[in-house]
Amino acid sequence: MPEVTITSVEKISDTLARIVAELSQDIDQGFVSFQKNRNDTWTNMVTDNGEKDFALAPKKTVIVGETYTLDNSIGMYDNNKQLIAKLDPETGKITIQPEYQKTVSLVVATQNNHPVVQVVRGNTVLFVVNFEPLELVNITVPASAYKVSVIDNADF
Repeated sequence: MPEVTITSVEKISDTLARIVAELSQDIDQGFVSFQKNRNDTWTNMVTDNGEKDFALAPKKTVIVGETYTLDNSIGMYDNNKQLIAKLDPETGKITIQPEYQKTVSLVVATQNNHPVVQVVRGNTVLFVVNFEPLELVNITVPASAYKVSVIDNADF
């Protein structure tokens, strides 16, 4: 069995890359697939065309892989290493995995007087996501939170 070495990952765009690898020796036929290790779990990478592997031509040692979608998301896993949700670090978008959409929800709350997003299952908070504040856009105070008093004959 030949050894495979990834020689480069060519970034095509912000969301696509092409993997180039090299075999230590040629083989007559076979299929090539790439895997990624996340949270101690190996999963097959899927090309942007939805393929998990592609045929290897005979007597070929340089493998120019298909185009793969870059996934820079942060995975949120439970104690059983099951992926519950993903967080896109560039947009802040949280996506709950389809199999958990009926049992897990997102809740906006405050923690230490700062807004946070909680990933919640039932009454249990699974994850708390803190976002770095970039700018203060608006402050809304409910009408019940203040009282207007008229001060007569006051000097300021």
